[in-house]
Amino acid sequence: MKATQGFVEGIQPLGPGLLLHLRWPVPNTSCTPGQFFLVRCTPNWDIWDPYLRRPLLPALIAPQHIALWLSDATDRGQMWLMAQPKGTRLDMLGPAGHGFELPPSPGHVLILARDEGIGPVWPVMQQALAAGHQVTLALGVKRSNWIVPPALVPVEVEYRLATGDAGPGGPSDVFALLDGLEGWPDQVYAAVPPDDWPRLRAWIERWRPSVEPGFVQVLVASDFICGIGACRACTVELRNGRYARACVHGPVMDLTLLA
Repeated sequence: MKATQGFVEGIQPLGPGLLLHLRWPVPNTSCTPGQFFLVRCTPNWDIWDPYLRRPLLPALIAPQHIALWLSDATDRGQMWLMAQPKGTRLDMLGPAGHGFELPPSPGHVLILARDEGIGPVWPVMQQALAAGHQVTLALGVKRSNWIVPPALVPVEVEYRLATGDAGPGGPSDVFALLDGLEGWPDQVYAAVPPDDWPRLRAWIERWRPSVEPGFVQVLVASDFICGIGACRACTVELRNGRYARACVHGPVMDLTLLA
């Protein structure tokens, strides 16, 4: 994992989280949506509190610029990052892990997200549009103040939004937004909780003979501590009963492996 650095440029609210904008002067290093950085949340090496680096995913990716997704205002490490002034140098490792892969030719892309999942899939939406795909974004949020305003969503995107109770079938159930999309997507990208993975597969199997590998990519949220799979804190159980390390084989994994 490469050592790198970013310089704080500012904070921007986006739905249930914040974008930490960084100048990232590393022109020869690419970053894929769904990969992560391990960010040190102390001002220098003489301070070890909080001790662990925080795994943060990019929500915006541009030449020499990234915006990291901050979604936990109670975490001491993220609180420290939120308080840093412009120009602060951040010590980072990455990008690491396996990210989202866009299809090679333009088609129909469906993106699903619940609550904080919107941040990591935001750059998928942007890159899909840039590659000529037609995009539908379905977002379900628990609270009305977590809504991403339609004005922030590119006009080319079909934006479907649900808010309210987060229970299955409730007002914020993202699957209630999928009526009429049966058979439409050529590719599906999802950042939803594990309980939704079997529901996503069942929805697809209602209109597709089978869910082929590569058709649905899912973001696996886990504890990324070492970033290389050595500590095994990120272990996730697969559909076949075996286990994988999400920081190495993910965070983006194929739905057929998970549900």
